[in-house]
Amino acid sequence: MIKIVLQGKEAREKLKKGVDVCVNMVGATMGPWGRNIAIEWVNRWPYFVDDGVTVARKLEVDDETENLGLLALVNAATRTDDDAGDGTTAAVVLGGAIINEVFKKVDDDEGVVGGARYNVVQAYKDINHWAKIVLEEIDKVKKPITKKEELERVAVISAKDEELGKVIAEMMWKLGKYGFIKVEDSFIRGVHHEIVEGLHFNGRHVADFMANAKKEVEAVDVPVIVTNYKIQNLSQFLRTAGKPRDFIFEDLNKQGKTEIVIISPEFSNETIVQFWQNQRSGYKFIAISAKSLTNEQMEDVAVYTGASFIDMNKGYKLNQIAPEDLGKARKFLSAREKVSISGGGAAKEIVEKRVEALRDQLAKEDDDLFRKKLERRISALSGGVGLISIGSESDIRKNYLIKKAEDAKNSARAALEDGIIRGGGLVLKEIAERLPENILTKPLKVPYETIQENAGGHLEIAEDVFDAASVIKTAIKNACSVASVFIMTGGSIATKRKNLMDDLMAQIKEDERFQQKLPPKDQEKETDAWRENAGEF
Repeated sequence: MIKIVLQGKEAREKLKKGVDVCVNMVGATMGPWGRNIAIEWVNRWPYFVDDGVTVARKLEVDDETENLGLLALVNAATRTDDDAGDGTTAAVVLGGAIINEVFKKVDDDEGVVGGARYNVVQAYKDINHWAKIVLEEIDKVKKPITKKEELERVAVISAKDEELGKVIAEMMWKLGKYGFIKVEDSFIRGVHHEIVEGLHFNGRHVADFMANAKKEVEAVDVPVIVTNYKIQNLSQFLRTAGKPRDFIFEDLNKQGKTEIVIISPEFSNETIVQFWQNQRSGYKFIAISAKSLTNEQMEDVAVYTGASFIDMNKGYKLNQIAPEDLGKARKFLSAREKVSISGGGAAKEIVEKRVEALRDQLAKEDDDLFRKKLERRISALSGGVGLISIGSESDIRKNYLIKKAEDAKNSARAALEDGIIRGGGLVLKEIAERLPENILTKPLKVPYETIQENAGGHLEIAEDVFDAASVIKTAIKNACSVASVFIMTGGSIATKRKNLMDDLMAQIKEDERFQQKLPPKDQEKETDAWRENAGEF
């Protein structure tokens, strides 16, 4: 593998050139009139987007060393997207501005700033020192979301679409900051949305005799048993051996309740036959097979319905079930491999305790897939799941709106979590002017200046333009993190890209069978003189 090794000033200039490419391209997406950029082809059509991280991830320059500098800022954008879901353009613009500011002042030979013995190590410390102060200043000026209209402004500005922003804000306002909102494409034009309340999971009733003519099972105010035991026989529910009909079902029958829902991973054929026999006698078992649910998800169902989770791993027995172990569903529906439970019978404080435990788990989870699953579980327990379907006259606009909806959703959630600040880069500019002159003074003004430049001149930032405080803080953290390490760089090692002829020669040299068929004079040839006569490929 061929490496390109550069040291000192040459390395810095190459790396900085890559940084500038990234800043110029991604910075174009910042601001109310940021220029949309066609970045790739999706199927047959170009994909237009003004989302910073999407643009950054597709950028690449020919020079291998410059590409390393570019990728440094792409990392800042990607981490910001992972942590906050928005603010990626700000991270790139800030990171590039900090790097450029330090490189203007640092003498590569002497390692001094402004003529004083102030080296890059001190600059590294100063960046991190002043970053903490800036974050504290943001916390001082942020304010909590108190009105839906404030949340709407955050979502509308992020989505750059009035209708879409208001739909997302309305959903987030109802569902709360941990609400799960799923955005998907649709063949129907326009933005369509709904909030599906209650708990929903994959599962099915085990026999059609339990269902109606539509092959659906419906029940109202029905008791619920949740267990991870495989139900082999109804005798598993017998409380005391030798006493027939001493079941929890008998207790319910005496109370006038003639149906019950049992949620379990699996039911034997023998058990299903017993269910059918009891239904003919007037007692209805609604048996739901939920093989895909984990123990934690089954426990969510138990908590939501107010049932005790009969967990075989903890020694609970089916024959120990008492009336207080049963849950309750105000409305129960099983149809098309989906189960919906609304109006669970759990006490509010028990559900809140479960949600709080899941939130703690969410805070520690790094994997994006598992985070989404946890968010959905939290949302379902908290009040429901939001669904947004987006369609348009063209695939180009549809893809654009879907991406903007994701940005607006993340911004709205962040605003609910940690409050809002004035948008348009104004807060960072004001903080820079308020603090003593330091290494971040000029970089903090760059987002505001970039927005003004993209707007084509002087732009008055309206009073109701807001940014989510946590989004800006995350952008600052990641920009400073990458920049502070980047300025310490004194060299670079890049992998040289191979062209077509390099690939062909490498294959010839590695294939011994092919080498044996070459004339001896060609086998011994070590020079690349043959290239002169190879022509253009």
